[in-house]
Amino acid sequence: MRKLFSGKRVLERETNEGSSYFVVPEEKFQKYVVLWGYLIPHGVFNQPNKWVNTYTISPSDTYVLVTEFNPKEYEYMIYEETRVARQLHQILEPYGIDINNEFEKFVELEEIPEAAISKVKDCLMEKRCMNDYPEDFPVVDGYEYIIEGEKKKLIIETETYHDDDTL
Repeated sequence: MRKLFSGKRVLERETNEGSSYFVVPEEKFQKYVVLWGYLIPHGVFNQPNKWVNTYTISPSDTYVLVTEFNPKEYEYMIYEETRVARQLHQILEPYGIDINNEFEKFVELEEIPEAAISKVKDCLMEKRCMNDYPEDFPVVDGYEYIIEGEKKKLIIETETYHDDDTL
């Protein structure tokens, strides 16, 4: 039995019907970075509707091969911190912009007024909404496969990273 599973990972997944097992060759696993929050490409900080919202993309697509992710493509990587929307609302209100204290409405804005950009940046930094790469992005082992014509990813959860999404 030991020879049969030599060089392979045996993984168990709980299902309603019981456990299912995956046997995957160790060398087939790759490192994936888990993207989360909002990724802001260079030159579009003033246009929140052009930010990449990782909460609205397919859960499978938030896992990107470490070798294919280029953090230099993004000027900032942020996440929504509690109460930041209220402060952003106060910053934008004098410019006639009402986001109703909702971050979701903020990221729908087509443009932040030029005079408010530095205040918005300062607010996000003050509230510690800025993510740092690679420190704030988990890296996990994963295996990509195709079943019934559909690409799937098998992601290995760890004690420090757990995701309930079925990929």
